[in-house]
Amino acid sequence: MIQFDAIVPLLQEAGTDIWGCCAFEKIADRLIPCRARKRLMDGAQSILVGLFPYLVRQEEGNLCRYARVPDYHCVVGDVLEGLQKRLKEAYPSFSFESFVDNSPIPEVQAAALAGLGTVGDNGLLLHPEYGSWCFIGEIVTDLPVKPTGKELVRCIHCGACRRACPGRTLGKENFVRTNCVSDITQKKKDLTEEEEEKIAQNGLCWGCDTCQLVCPYNREVTIRPLQAFAEHYVPSYPPEQGDDLPRAWEWRGEAVIQRNLRIILGKKGHTKPAK
Repeated sequence: MIQFDAIVPLLQEAGTDIWGCCAFEKIADRLIPCRARKRLMDGAQSILVGLFPYLVRQEEGNLCRYARVPDYHCVVGDVLEGLQKRLKEAYPSFSFESFVDNSPIPEVQAAALAGLGTVGDNGLLLHPEYGSWCFIGEIVTDLPVKPTGKELVRCIHCGACRRACPGRTLGKENFVRTNCVSDITQKKKDLTEEEEEKIAQNGLCWGCDTCQLVCPYNREVTIRPLQAFAEHYVPSYPPEQGDDLPRAWEWRGEAVIQRNLRIILGKKGHTKPAK
């Protein structure tokens, strides 16, 4: 087994220094069924977990924070693929597979086990310096790496996220995804009057940041986003003319986000300002 510190310089070439490692066996019985699962190698030993900060600045806009930067599936995915190749060059006898979001790995749990934070009541990872404003990516390998797990922070269960959630989806035994405002903004089917009202009240035409904005761990956070996020930041839709980078809302088609914008503008007198 190699020490985690031995590969840290290589990992930091990915543009972030927030890395940890958890043993694959710790989540082996919690793998998520998805097509990407077939990419897991036999004899997987370690999960290298990285956090990629995306908060650029706090200002008003009609997009949730993660949608204000280029699509993280592309940005973080490209970064991890490059890192995967460099790891293979450094350790040619071992296999490496990178994942982001569409992953068989329960990412939040893996990050917590790697010592990168704790799981909040809103289901998000809370990092002691960056709060919940981070994307998670991971590389699974059969290279045995010493785990880094240690508890850095603990959710205080203050209830702020549960009370503020506009869909009332938090704090229940069974999370009802269809009530989540972020999910409603991504819905292609016709919306109910109640769903439209939730979008209007939220004031964001894509996503929802409510539970993160009220979280005490996000009150004073370090703002040091990945360079690609800082360089191509767009707070509102539609973006300025000439923006041709992949964006989070594009995977549902622009008709969805345009519909949401019409709802907000049409009920502007009833909405609170977008945060």
